[in-house]
Amino acid sequence: MTPRCGHRTAGFPRWPAALLTLGIAGCTFDPNGVPFEPSTSSVEDAHLDDDADTPVTPCLTVTAAITVDGVAARAGDTNPATTVLVGDTVTLSARGSCGQGPLRYEWQVSPPDATGATAKPGLTAETLTLYPTRVQDYVVTLIVRDDRGEAPLSVFGFRANGFSLLDKAPDDVRDLTAGDGSVWAATGDGAFRGSADAPGTFTEVNGQVDPELPSELGVVHYDADHDVLWLAGAGQHLGIWRADYGGNGAPSFTRHTFNQLLSAAATVRDITTVTSSGGIAVATSLGLAYASVTGPFASRFIDAPDWNFFAVAAAGNDVWVGSDRLTNASQPSLLIVPFDPPLPATVRVLAVDPDGAQMWVGNDSKGVAVVRTSDRSITKIWTDGDGMTSSAVRAIAIEPSGPFAGDVWVATQRGVSRYKRDREVWVACGNLAGLESLLDLRAIAVEVNGARRSIWTGGNRGIAVAQTR
Repeated sequence: MTPRCGHRTAGFPRWPAALLTLGIAGCTFDPNGVPFEPSTSSVEDAHLDDDADTPVTPCLTVTAAITVDGVAARAGDTNPATTVLVGDTVTLSARGSCGQGPLRYEWQVSPPDATGATAKPGLTAETLTLYPTRVQDYVVTLIVRDDRGEAPLSVFGFRANGFSLLDKAPDDVRDLTAGDGSVWAATGDGAFRGSADAPGTFTEVNGQVDPELPSELGVVHYDADHDVLWLAGAGQHLGIWRADYGGNGAPSFTRHTFNQLLSAAATVRDITTVTSSGGIAVATSLGLAYASVTGPFASRFIDAPDWNFFAVAAAGNDVWVGSDRLTNASQPSLLIVPFDPPLPATVRVLAVDPDGAQMWVGNDSKGVAVVRTSDRSITKIWTDGDGMTSSAVRAIAIEPSGPFAGDVWVATQRGVSRYKRDREVWVACGNLAGLESLLDLRAIAVEVNGARRSIWTGGNRGIAVAQTR
């Protein structure tokens, strides 16, 4: 059996003070009071030598140790042990604490807010998880008690970042897409590109365009599979353009036209990558169009009650389009009505989980419906009554990878709502998350690049970003 430093296993007596003074196989301590083994600099549990009959010397004085997301936190540190986003799960552990006999723990998180109430299994556990509910710096305090006394330790535990409004970002944002360290915005004044490395700087997208890229754009989509950017005009400037980035120079644009079945009068509403076919699908006001990366567009009308499509998403080999219902483009008889009558509820937004198991369906007044793709059943409908900032959903983006893969970020009429998959709860990101001047949102995009996560959102008054770095 392997007792922790300072824990006493049944059958092992308390050791005499003389032996304690000798420090046989004992714990040592740094000036900040964090126990560690003599042969290592990391905080670890002490253990018995399997080849010796002598147990580890108990700690003379109870001592507290804290790790935050696996990082040892020390008193007096001026930097947080970790930086997270509002709603990110943080793990706190007292492992490495030392004392005489069984140890008891009491955690405190300050400033006091709803964050402490999110702790699981509770604030008296050796190891627990919680998530910050506000944008601020959090101090974590641990009090460790044993049979002889107690030891408190306070550290700069974690910093919770929210959204920051970017002063130099464009206004009148209609759509956002992110990938390869960049974010692109389709706006009423053209297309703009920003960098996750320097989020406050945006440059207008221009290049060799024939005909010229219109000033008013409604849709932008980055095809990460082929490193291609797609842009669609809006208002009186209809059409779709493909942008190829060669090296570090300006992009080369190619305008694509639909065939005669899907005329130039079609307004592009949404674009998605169809990995299974190596191309894209385009939802328009007059039907659905497909294109390979290099080939021309081919129009495809669906035998559906309404060809006026607002959203499109690919789930495996299936392409789904949204009007007043969800329609499978390959099997039009497969229909899903995600929102209850009596009034028709237009499917405005579609997004698919990274594993393709679920679709998230957004409506401009009835919230978000979750559809299981395997049997097309509606498993849940979420609204502002469940913790969302608003039931008026404008855009949905899902974290594709990393520790929070599958978490859903929703742009609404009153800020951003985040669905935490590990807790099955919504975290509202509004005034207290940095969006007090940018609540009426139209677009959202997520990029995960190593340890850096960037959540971009935008509306009529500009663009804001939340980052972990």
